[in-house]
Amino acid sequence: MVKKRLEGIEELYVRIFTAISRVDHKSKKGLRKFQILLQVTAILFVQLNEEIDVKKLLLFSLLTSLTLPVLAQQAGFTGPGSENQQHGGFNGPHKTFTVAQSKTLQDDTKVMLEGQITKKISHEHYEFKDSTGTVVVEIDDHKWMGQSVSPNDTVRLEGEVDKDGNKVDIDVKRVTLVK
Repeated sequence: MVKKRLEGIEELYVRIFTAISRVDHKSKKGLRKFQILLQVTAILFVQLNEEIDVKKLLLFSLLTSLTLPVLAQQAGFTGPGSENQQHGGFNGPHKTFTVAQSKTLQDDTKVMLEGQITKKISHEHYEFKDSTGTVVVEIDDHKWMGQSVSPNDTVRLEGEVDKDGNKVDIDVKRVTLVK
């Protein structure tokens, strides 16, 4: 019975941590939701104290306290029209293409570009330029991986060509600040 109850609790924790990962940690309302979810988790641990040893409780508390700064971290493009972004990641291609070359490739071709993000066009859409031209890139909020990028910074973008008729965009999977 104890094992079955613990399995149910594990499923509940998965749901709680899924909810935590979806909370907007940049807003006061989002941080309040995050605090409530952590409090619910702590209450569940206290109720199960007789079934969970103190070492596991301490380990959980330590891991929770270590993840808070990461979850609260803000990053993203800091140029014209920008707002702070969140994290992401992807391991992709090794050959670097130019903007001009990427516009001639087939849809869904994996590419790596190096240049500057010059401005924010709309939510998750930016203008990217290199020595051969400009292209619109789509960078999901979580793909910034905690990095802040300005128009003066050189970045490496890894992603895929996204062709829609005559329009070519790059769907970015990873942003790396080039030092």
